[in-house]
Amino acid sequence: MNTLNAAEMKMRNRATVLKLIRQAGYSRVQLSRITGLTRAAVTFIVDECIALGMIAEGEKGNSNVGRKAVGLLMNPK
Repeated sequence: MNTLNAAEMKMRNRATVLKLIRQAGYSRVQLSRITGLTRAAVTFIVDECIALGMIAEGEKGNSNVGRKAVGLLMNPK
């Protein structure tokens, strides 16, 4: 049985989230649904990557109800 420690799991989750953002610029909610990670976990990963300059927030999506989803983009820098 191959088990991952917390640091390895964090790196794997971050890699998965970054791969999806690179592919399609998903929002945090979409990333949570696709990966099965909690919204809090996705937000933590995204906020960390934004602080590191790896990704940036794009435009807000269309929604008549609730908070508008914000697409995420790889930082071109």
